[in-house]
Amino acid sequence: MRDLRPLLAPTSIAIVGASSRPHTVASRPLTNLQQVGYSGDIYLINPNSPEIAGVRCYPNLDELPGVPDVALVVLPSKHVMPTLESCARLGVKAAVVVSAGFAETGREGAEAQARMRELSREHGLVICGPNSLGVINFVDRIPLTFGSVTDMNHAPGGRVGLVSQSGGLLVGLANRAFDAGVNISYGVATGNEADLDLTEALHYLAEDPHTDVLVAVIESIRNGPRFFSLCDRLMELKKPLIAYKIARSELGSAAALSHTGALAGSYETLQAVFRQKGVIEAGDIDELFALAGACSAGRLPQGPGIGVITDSGGAGAIVADRAEDLGLTVPTLAEDTVKRLKEFVPPFATGEVSNPFDATAAISENPASVGPMSQAFLDDSAIDGLVVITAGSGEPGKARFTALLEHVSSTPKPIFGVTLAGSSADLPYQALRSANIPAYHSSGKAVESMAALLHFSRALERHRIGSRDRERTGLKTDEFQETLEALGEAPTEYDSKCFLKKCGIPVVDERLATSAEEAVSKAESLGFPVVLKIQSPQIIHKTEAGGIRLDLGNPKDVESAFEAIMNQVKETAPAADISGILVSRMLPTPLELIAGIHSDPTFGPLVLFGLGGIWVEVFDEAAMRPAPVTAEDIADMVGQLRGVSLLRGARNMPVVKPEAIESLLLTLSDIAQAAGESLTGIDINPLVPTVEGDLVALDASVFTKKQETDN
Repeated sequence: MRDLRPLLAPTSIAIVGASSRPHTVASRPLTNLQQVGYSGDIYLINPNSPEIAGVRCYPNLDELPGVPDVALVVLPSKHVMPTLESCARLGVKAAVVVSAGFAETGREGAEAQARMRELSREHGLVICGPNSLGVINFVDRIPLTFGSVTDMNHAPGGRVGLVSQSGGLLVGLANRAFDAGVNISYGVATGNEADLDLTEALHYLAEDPHTDVLVAVIESIRNGPRFFSLCDRLMELKKPLIAYKIARSELGSAAALSHTGALAGSYETLQAVFRQKGVIEAGDIDELFALAGACSAGRLPQGPGIGVITDSGGAGAIVADRAEDLGLTVPTLAEDTVKRLKEFVPPFATGEVSNPFDATAAISENPASVGPMSQAFLDDSAIDGLVVITAGSGEPGKARFTALLEHVSSTPKPIFGVTLAGSSADLPYQALRSANIPAYHSSGKAVESMAALLHFSRALERHRIGSRDRERTGLKTDEFQETLEALGEAPTEYDSKCFLKKCGIPVVDERLATSAEEAVSKAESLGFPVVLKIQSPQIIHKTEAGGIRLDLGNPKDVESAFEAIMNQVKETAPAADISGILVSRMLPTPLELIAGIHSDPTFGPLVLFGLGGIWVEVFDEAAMRPAPVTAEDIADMVGQLRGVSLLRGARNMPVVKPEAIESLLLTLSDIAQAAGESLTGIDINPLVPTVEGDLVALDASVFTKKQETDN
């Protein structure tokens, strides 16, 4: 890992292109540094001025009395490369290039940015940018930016690191973090990422002792394996990463042939990575620092049970509804907990003690009662996290939360405080913040934070259990390579299913026939009814080509169907190479599933599983995880599906054995690992359950690297 200290905590700074014109991009960096009282050396490069704001100017970098740690470049784009070359020659360790006009402008700009990258690699110069808002160190009060840094005058450095690929958001996000009671350690805008990218910046901050939580605004991940490495390291360090993905609508480019590819757009792929690697995804900018505040408190739930104390029945109902939406529970309280809570309600209301606990009168008359009420909840083994909601404002509201803080400071369970009022609740709100208790004005947001913490907590456990099994493979290397080579460069459905069967994936009984007579013989050996399907590497969509006939119940129907398929395909695809017609047993398909592998250009192979057939239209989703996957990943994938109840027998569907799903997806994961870049995808669609709950592939396609190139 490169040393980013010269960039983040420089002891000397050169501003190249500094200007005396007020309120300009070129003048603000010096103003910012002087405003916060930066104590290091500041060198200004401006050949047309002897000094600016009392600081001496030099005509160029060569005239400086010393070599600065970092150069902040605020020049027109045409002057940037000569400046960086001077930096490299003099031994400057880092540069922040504010200047725009590079890859975002077209071919010439992209070529200049490529030269910038080469310069960085050749000389070891760390370059942040170009087109970057800069770097802000809130711990040591060092702003390397032209953005406003007024927050530095009153906000101390905190424990949350912020990295944004969208440079313009950096200062605004830092301000919103302070408003949410979250203090930033370092903020980095990576800009066009000629050199320093988001993953490297996050990885460095992950190791930083001043940073416990990371927040990222992501446009794209450029290097999948490096991002995986970052996420694994964060799991080891137990430091959460909260990410907001912008530009979500971009679709992946590998969906031309593959159903799994069509389900795996680039945003969906990134979500799959987030789910596996424990990254907490924010739904919008507003969520980023609410989640960061929850993570900063350092308490994680060990289960989904959420307890609620409220003086508003409606707010308690909101918690219960939102908890159900997010996979949390509002569990029944233990008898001892109910007994303790009954002490705080009138005798006529003791039968109404439950979770959520509406203790309106008790809280209003005795704010201190919030403390022992909370302790009763937290002592209950069914409760994994607590939400305390009050409409109280001013001093009464503060008194309620003060009582809460006195009783729960030592609990490992997460606690969330909700003040239903707005500005009139500033006192209780600040009381929570000062004690590092996440504070909200919305009970729904508190529940969302609980769900996010549970996601991270479960990811930590999956990492602990699954890391030792992550590299498993049930395929013998030599045998698999022989099977892969036998597949050929343009496999048909029959070839694909033979390959999958040899790898251990169950497929429907079937035979390949090259004549009508042979088809009849094969059908009789399999048993009626049967399906006939044309086999040609050039015919991907058999139905459109007229290459499928279903539910053939006797020899005459098979013979007629064989001839009809051959005649129609000769008209619709005259140039296609026909290897024969596949005769398959026709099985009932009450529930159709889809499974496979999708090869993403950034993150590599992903294992996919979801509902197929009409359910694709209803749910339009599939669960994915980067290969290799573990049993824990697979359980999480299945639980993610909105139609999971169908797999468990809802609507009179056959129950699918969990072990059948696990075996299938682990085998696909093994194939993905063993095949490397030889395969670009696998579709098993439809995949159907048997009466016994096992899974059988009715149709499948295996896509090779050669096929992708040809198409």
